Amino acid sequence: MDLELKGRRALVTGSTSGIGFAIAKGLAAEGAHVTFTGRKQASVDEAMAVIRKDVTDATLDGIAADCATVQGAAAVFAHTPQVDILVNNLGIYERKAAFEITDAEWLRLFEVNVMSGIRFSRHYAPLMAKAGWGRMLFVSSESALNIPREMIHYGMTKTAQLSIARGLAMELEGTGVTTLGANMVLRGQGNIGQPLHVGGNNTLVNTGRISADVNGGTLTVVAPAGGGSVTNSALMDARNGGILQFQTVNVNNAGGTINAQTGSVVLHNGGTISGGTLSSAGTGVFRAASNGGNILDNVTVTGTVDMTTVGNSRERTANGLTLSGGAINIANSGILSIDGTLT
Repeated sequence: MDLELKGRRALVTGSTSGIGFAIAKGLAAEGAHVTFTGRKQASVDEAMAVIRKDVTDATLDGIAADCATVQGAAAVFAHTPQVDILVNNLGIYERKAAFEITDAEWLRLFEVNVMSGIRFSRHYAPLMAKAGWGRMLFVSSESALNIPREMIHYGMTKTAQLSIARGLAMELEGTGVTTLGANMVLRGQGNIGQPLHVGGNNTLVNTGRISADVNGGTLTVVAPAGGGSVTNSALMDARNGGILQFQTVNVNNAGGTINAQTGSVVLHNGGTISGGTLSSAGTGVFRAASNGGNILDNVTVTGTVDMTTVGNSRERTANGLTLSGGAINIANSGILSIDGTLT
């Protein structure tokens, strides 16, 4: 897959191992110039050497600096003054009983996990906005919302990252810079925070998993009028009784899957879903809302499309639709308009 990152400059904090290393490798494979960071030069050099074996044309450089400190951040800024893509991955954790966590330990995790991302975003984001394009990612965790009893201070920092990512996304609206807090499995009741807005000419790219893992809650992906779009080459799903809603947003699903697990719903409420697969398991369904703007463009259906529950529900196909072991149930004044071949 071509994410059109060739020639872009990327920086990943804490990139010599683990998630950061995997992200850096993926960016390098997409043609981005990647800057590695780590506290030891030997670790930085080793990580780059490993990637060059697999990505022979990779463009890489690195710096040994402690990105959790003011001095270390300043050294990185001097080495790499400007980037197009910033991944705030640096983080630490420890297991400790709640009432045994000292002030120093609370502050240490906050300094490393939260303040590092703040410093790097504060430096690079305004430059991205001035250039008219940029991507920032905060690598958060399920622990942001499902706070682990034995790591409350860690969970606190992951929640803070989501708040910062959300706030910066609003601050940077209209600049061409997108900000996302990722690596989340969302749990709880009711709506999951604010809807995920994709505005301007921006594209939300999912190469992993976006999931509404919520008992009775809704995760909404929405694009305002004239807004952005979604590219899904992996998995977007609803599970454990959750609802994943696409609201007036166009989704390029080529190579991807949109799935509703047992007892869960994917709700189509405006916009075009192009390519890929719509699937479901058990009692899970892909449900059309009563919106004349619902379009399925060259989609393969392996699950159930429900046009019975919502009165006057509507779907229109473009460039055909393939049923591969799937079913479309129509009742209650539902309308399915077919443009192209139904196979």
